Amino acid sequence: MEEPRAENRYLMTEDLFREGMGRVYRDSLGPTVGRTFLVLAVLWAVLAVVTVRAGGHAVFALVELLVLAAAGWTVARAIPKSRTKRAWEALQSRSGGETQRCVRFYDTHLAVEPGGRRVPYEDIDKVLEAKGLLVLITRERTGIIVTKDGFTRGSPEDAVRLVNERRK
Repeated sequence: MEEPRAENRYLMTEDLFREGMGRVYRDSLGPTVGRTFLVLAVLWAVLAVVTVRAGGHAVFALVELLVLAAAGWTVARAIPKSRTKRAWEALQSRSGGETQRCVRFYDTHLAVEPGGRRVPYEDIDKVLEAKGLLVLITRERTGIIVTKDGFTRGSPEDAVRLVNERRK
């Protein structure tokens, strides 16, 4: 039987899951949030000009800015949190909550337990890094979490190097 080049074991907890999902959302929604705030800023500028030209006070323009900023900030925070909560609940219903995970890195693929999932390196689109973990994003838009301190064989650097060499 083939020996893994690296192995990672950890307990999938809600906090760990949230950290991983937060990193994914920063990568995927970050540009969208930036564009949304740019659109809101332009909208505010137009509203401010219209308000002042129509005889309104600059105070009203400032209030409009605060309302638009609060709305944008609320939406930018609420969407990832609600998606993360639903994803965690779905994972709990499939796996029974907190579960031991093992990700093994072989020469041609990685294997995720429980479940016996095999992922060829060519199917990994991105490797995202957070403070205490890595998230491997597959072409199916699923993430595989690997904790930096959970390596029982190899290291995070070995795993990232192997994934990046093989996925091209």
